[in-house]
Amino acid sequence: MMKLRTQFAPGALLLALLPTTAVAQAGTLPDGPTVIRRFVEAMGGEAAIMQQTSRHVTGTLEVPAQGVIGDLEVYAKAPNLMAVTVVIPGMVTVRNGYDGTVGGR
Repeated sequence: MMKLRTQFAPGALLLALLPTTAVAQAGTLPDGPTVIRRFVEAMGGEAAIMQQTSRHVTGTLEVPAQGVIGDLEVYAKAPNLMAVTVVIPGMVTVRNGYDGTVGGR
């Protein structure tokens, strides 16, 4: 089951970032398990999700309280390879990864 959760993480994050105004105006918001179930169905079902062996995710990282805006990029490949890059212009570039045995910068 843990592997399944890993597969959902990027999609769940994107769902969390989507505006909920229309749903909130229409009535009660669905609970967490319902949101995940609908997401799985929309993606073609659990079997379709489990067939995915790699993913590439890009996004923006913001910390408004500190006025920080940066870019995030993640490459991942089953079963346990990952590379993450965070770039905050004028401040820092962080690269981190995991090769299945060793993680670090």
